[in-house]
Amino acid sequence: YPLDQIRVLSASAIAVTFGGLFSNPIAGGLLALEFTGLAGFSFYALLLGTLLSATLGGLLMHLLGAFDLVTPFAFGAYESLRWADLVPALLLGVLGVPVAWLFGLLDGALRKVAAPLKGQTLLKPVAGAVIFGSVGALLPLTLFSGEREISGVIATGAQLAAVTLLLLFAAKLILLSVCLHTGFAGGVVF
Repeated sequence: YPLDQIRVLSASAIAVTFGGLFSNPIAGGLLALEFTGLAGFSFYALLLGTLLSATLGGLLMHLLGAFDLVTPFAFGAYESLRWADLVPALLLGVLGVPVAWLFGLLDGALRKVAAPLKGQTLLKPVAGAVIFGSVGALLPLTLFSGEREISGVIATGAQLAAVTLLLLFAAKLILLSVCLHTGFAGGVVF
């Protein structure tokens, strides 16, 4: 098979798995794109393949009555939609636009800074590791995915200064971009 077909088939195979596990074709397809890290390849070719494959995976798991990762999470019934419920979502969406724009600027700048390290297979990840370690030593709440750390932030959030929370937010955005440009596996989601 040509390399392009192998890439689409690989991403589609992963999407079938994610689609089945999460019983959600869109999440399965997009997570497969994130997981495979096939940057630079035709996004739409991969998107179509992964979404179709994830849909098939979710459908097969549903027809077989198999376990999925979503079932164990029970959510209460939502009785009725009130317009007031949409206001916080709208505000967060509006706040997300400038954050995404700032991340795009930051990511572009760090891409230029990391460009000289492009062929340096050893130096590039070492530089990333030094940056991660330094920021982690100064701001331990930036380490790892934040799943365990968030409970501490929630418990002590009132005592943390707003400046500290904004600093953590900025550090996480910077570290995400450093991760993407210093050779660490993963992507924007993982």
